[in-house]
Amino acid sequence: MGDGQSSCRSGESFFSDGQAHDSVIIDTAANAAAEEENATKLAGAPGNIKTKMAGREKPFWQEQEGDKVATSIGVIEAMLEKDDLSAGQQEDLKYVLRTLQKSKGHRSSIQCALIDAKNKYSDVDGTIAYLAEFGAVEVMEVRKKRGLKDVVKGVRFAMGLSKSVQKKRATNIITEDDQDRRWAQHIQSWDDFNIFEASSICGPNLLERVTLTVIVRSNLLEHFGISRTRITQFLCAIESQYKALRSGVITELEQLTMLIASACHDVGHPGVTNNFRIAAMDEGALIYNDRSINENMHCSLTFRTLQEGDCSFTEPFTRKQFSAVRKLLIEIILSTDMAFHFTKLDALKNMVAEKSAELGTWDSLTPVINMMVHAADVSNPAKPQYVATKWGDLVSEEFFAQGDEERKFGFDISPMCNRFTVVKSESQRGFMDFIVGPIFEQLNALVDVSTALSNIQANKDYWKAQSELAKKAKEAEQKAIELAKR
Repeated sequence: MGDGQSSCRSGESFFSDGQAHDSVIIDTAANAAAEEENATKLAGAPGNIKTKMAGREKPFWQEQEGDKVATSIGVIEAMLEKDDLSAGQQEDLKYVLRTLQKSKGHRSSIQCALIDAKNKYSDVDGTIAYLAEFGAVEVMEVRKKRGLKDVVKGVRFAMGLSKSVQKKRATNIITEDDQDRRWAQHIQSWDDFNIFEASSICGPNLLERVTLTVIVRSNLLEHFGISRTRITQFLCAIESQYKALRSGVITELEQLTMLIASACHDVGHPGVTNNFRIAAMDEGALIYNDRSINENMHCSLTFRTLQEGDCSFTEPFTRKQFSAVRKLLIEIILSTDMAFHFTKLDALKNMVAEKSAELGTWDSLTPVINMMVHAADVSNPAKPQYVATKWGDLVSEEFFAQGDEERKFGFDISPMCNRFTVVKSESQRGFMDFIVGPIFEQLNALVDVSTALSNIQANKDYWKAQSELAKKAKEAEQKAIELAKR
């Protein structure tokens, strides 16, 4: 499995001839999950179907290949003998092991057991009742509610820990997964990492895979003992709600918070600005009293998602650590509100003038952290031209869509939102001159962003040339009209 590959996807074998082992484990887990799903549906099935299903001696995934469970158990036990697993990783593997062990000798009819459990445990969901009938009664006594579908995720996560079982694989064998993971090869390069190429490979899991890749490569999971399964579930949940660093100065906790804030800073975004929502007096404007409506909503949705059982990756944190993460994450996301852009930028300039550019002498790095994430949020003109141009088209279309809505409702059309009057080359140059350029120029006094500044200048030159071409074309058109009138 690649550094940032979801636990919901299969990964490398952990034996040199591991294709067969991978298949065994994945099939076992997938069949177990399918059995649970069938059993859940059975509770509401007509009587004749219940009778027919209940008469089977074994569930189908044991009838067909009963040795798969034992094979899976042996592999996971071998992995647990390694001493380089974090607490979160051990938790995931032990859960899978416990569930598979109890599945070996359970009652002959899972379907009947589920129906009985529905009656016995009316106050718990079907999954917990189902596991209880396996003999896993202790599952009901802990606060983590898991289902057999988590076996799939857990086992596939286990296969991502190949380095814990084997030291070396043949490097001349390139599997489909190896090819699929090449999108992340340049993820830490400003110019070489192509977000659109990554998107074409990762599809709807782009945010989860990119964020997790950076977190894993920064060794932050191991540092805090965070469960990879849980943080993946959190990132998946955050991503589903989007609509269709200087190490040694910034602490590890701040690095993690920056990455999570970056992933969450636009979650649930409706595609319109705060001013539009204020004019419309929508529910968000009423809840947040016209103040940073989108940004407050992003913060709230982030922490609501974090409270969901399978997404609570912050469990290893102390109360003090969690409090620090929450405070900084809210600060970062609220600072992405463009209404504070010039105020925040001036404050950072004053801090540099007062404290110097040596960050080690600063009492707090929050202003720098806020500006770094804000800079990343508006950084498309700081990317190579082929990426920046595509981003510019996407952003312009979002603005124009808002302008169409404003026109429909009789609102004043916001700047850069009128598709009939905006000149793209001029709007892009203005955005770079007054917003993006000054941010990166200020950050360059603190960190090396010279590559981004070079890209900004190159993009300004490109749009200037486009503007001049458009101007000449308009002049030629005007002359042609004048000649036609003579």
